[in-house]
Order: sequence, then C-alpha cells, then structure tokens
Amino acid sequence: MRVDGVLDAADRLLVEHGAGALSLPAIAQAAGMPASSLYHFFPSAEAVLVGLVRRYNEQLDALIEQSWPDLPKETWQTLVRGVMAVGRAFHDAHPTYARLVLRAATFDGLRRADDDHIVEMSRRLLTLLQAHFHVPPTPDLADKLVVAIAVSDRIWALTPTEVGRISDSMFEESQHAVLAYLACYLPPLMARREETLA
Repeated sequence: MRVDGVLDAADRLLVEHGAGALSLPAIAQAAGMPASSLYHFFPSAEAVLVGLVRRYNEQLDALIEQSWPDLPKETWQTLVRGVMAVGRAFHDAHPTYARLVLRAATFDGLRRADDDHIVEMSRRLLTLLQAHFHVPPTPDLADKLVVAIAVSDRIWALTPTEVGRISDSMFEESQHAVLAYLACYLPPLMARREETLA
C-alpha cells in the first residue's frame, strides 16, 4: 500500500537524519514518488509523523494483546507491571517511536495522537483488570488509568536521549509512581475471577 511506503520512508529518514530534516519533498524522494502524489495522502510532514505514530500504536496494541496470556496475574500490581514491561520493550525496540511520543511534544498533532492512544490503552488495561479480578466499583477508574499511563510516559521521557532506551532506573521509578497512584483508588488485594485461575 502506498501509505505504508510513505511511512516506511519517513521512518528511515528519521533514523538517518532526525525529525528536523523531515520534509514532504524528502519523504517523497525516499518513497520514490512525486511530491504531488504525496500531498494526496499527507498535507504536511507533521501529518506523516502522526500517521507513523498511529501505525506504531497499532503495533503496540497488538503486542500487548498477544502478550495477555503470558502476563503475570498473581495480583493487579503484577499485571500492571507486566503491561508496563511490554510497553517498555516495545519502546526500546523502536527508538524512533520512543522519540516521537516521549520527546516530540512540540508537535501538536503528535501530542493529540499520543493522548488519544493513552485513552485507548487505559480502556484496554481496565478490560484486562476486569477480566482477571473482581474490580470494585471505582468512579472514573478509566480516567485514573489515563493519568497513570501519562505519568509513566513522562518518567520514561526523563531518560537522556543518548541512552537510546528507557533506563532501568527510570522504568523502576515509573512502576513505583504508577502503582502508588493506583493504590489510591484500588485495594491492595483484589480477588481473582475463578474462570481465570486455571
């Protein structure tokens, strides 16, 4: 598909030259297509970045879903830690994605795309929690999960860019912050659902 070809080309340019060198003519040349054709898909370089982030988001969502059967489910805390570990591994494996969502706050479109994805991830996490535990009625729990994920992202962004991955210390700090925050709204222990104990 031509859109995927454009996104692949933009991804390569980001790796080689960084976001500052990204332009529609450069992307069109890397994709092997006329710039006029590129405008039919993306009106600006930022729109290409948003498209790239959304594609990465879909890949992350699919990875989390594939990982569900193997996530630790002894407690809600181990489950949350497991989901965070999958997210960290994905960010570390895709440094371009990590740079765009953790450090490209100057791009309004990227920030909106990331915010939308955080909302979607919070819904997925809530579904996962409710599938494995008797979650007590908690007003606006999905909104609390949005805050928790946003806190984690912000802490991950504190890792110096030159490290190239989320550092162990920042990952540990993010877990402390997320679990402490959620503990304000969830009980220390939640009964597991019988059908998931096998």
